[in-house]
Amino acid sequence: MFEKVAKEMAGFPGRTGDRPVDPARLIGARLSDARISPEPQPPHAPPSPRTHARPMELTDGDGMDKPEDMSSVYEFDPITGNIPATKVEITVSCRNLLDKDTFSKSDPLCVLYTQGVETKQWREFGRTEVIDNTLNPDFVRKYILDYFFEEKQNLRFDLYDVDSKSPDLSKHDFLGQAFCTLGEIVGSPASRLEKSLGGIPGKKCGSIILSAEELSNCRDSATMQFCANKLDKKDFFGKSDPFMVFYRSNEDGTFTICHKTEVVKNTLNPVWQSITIPVRALCNGDYD
Repeated sequence: MFEKVAKEMAGFPGRTGDRPVDPARLIGARLSDARISPEPQPPHAPPSPRTHARPMELTDGDGMDKPEDMSSVYEFDPITGNIPATKVEITVSCRNLLDKDTFSKSDPLCVLYTQGVETKQWREFGRTEVIDNTLNPDFVRKYILDYFFEEKQNLRFDLYDVDSKSPDLSKHDFLGQAFCTLGEIVGSPASRLEKSLGGIPGKKCGSIILSAEELSNCRDSATMQFCANKLDKKDFFGKSDPFMVFYRSNEDGTFTICHKTEVVKNTLNPVWQSITIPVRALCNGDYD
């Protein structure tokens, strides 16, 4: 959807105040027109109060099944200066990360920082889960951000190899970083942006893949339970330790990870725990 609207608006020469309009951010105008219509007011009635757009912080866990996380588009108020916004979900993957471990591969973690508009200071927004022993992680935990169409939202993604349970990032090995704006991700083809990681002189740090998707208003959940029989034996001294990973299909034919089960130790006939997942996480509310 973002790509289609961005193409239609690509030649738009307008300006807002003294700032040029970013075509990627003009998507907001289309979304706002499509979703919001003012409520009719009776004669001499006071105007309806406006909704104030404010950024949302990532909470523990995926945070995708809470009402306050749902998609929303705010109407521009010329008096208060509120800017139209919609919620987008950012998915992070990396490829060919540095290997910092001696006897195994890195255990990567991604940390997102946002930059204050006035202070220009970087503030930690949230962290993904740690994925053990891989240089090509597909992180399950997403970042949910408010996308302000007329505002440049600077983002920084730092990657670390986690060596202990300490939350102090200085105690872990730095794997590289990437800078971009939220508008760059949303305005990229299929809302998918790939950038090289830097930050370590003389080292090729691999790449980061960032995907954005507008969140739907679907509040449904799906409860499922899975089992398997007669799996292959992959361990030398014992049986396999199986787990399941769910991916959802994207419009461009790629797949995005959306859920991972627990690991069931030493069995070829696993029964995984029952799971309840927001439909929005599985298919963004699109049952078709």
